[in-house]
Amino acid sequence: MSKRGKASKSSSRDQKESAPATQAQGEPTCAPLKPRPRLFAALTIAFVVWLGLLFTLYFKTVYPLRHSTTDATTRPGASALPSAPR
Repeated sequence: MSKRGKASKSSSRDQKESAPATQAQGEPTCAPLKPRPRLFAALTIAFVVWLGLLFTLYFKTVYPLRHSTTDATTRPGASALPSAPR
């Protein structure tokens, strides 16, 4: 029984000592990601289209209300809201 006890102690000691030594060397634990230029180009195009859509919606809906051209287009006493009759 003494041989079994000694063998297990030395093997467990070897495992504990070798594990931190491999991490301390600075080896990566997983493989780095590969660059994907086609995916990057597709995502960039999608982002530009999305921004174009947002700017279009802004300039078609919000911008005209903030900067009205003239106040003479509405009759006196009428509301300046777009749903109000003119």
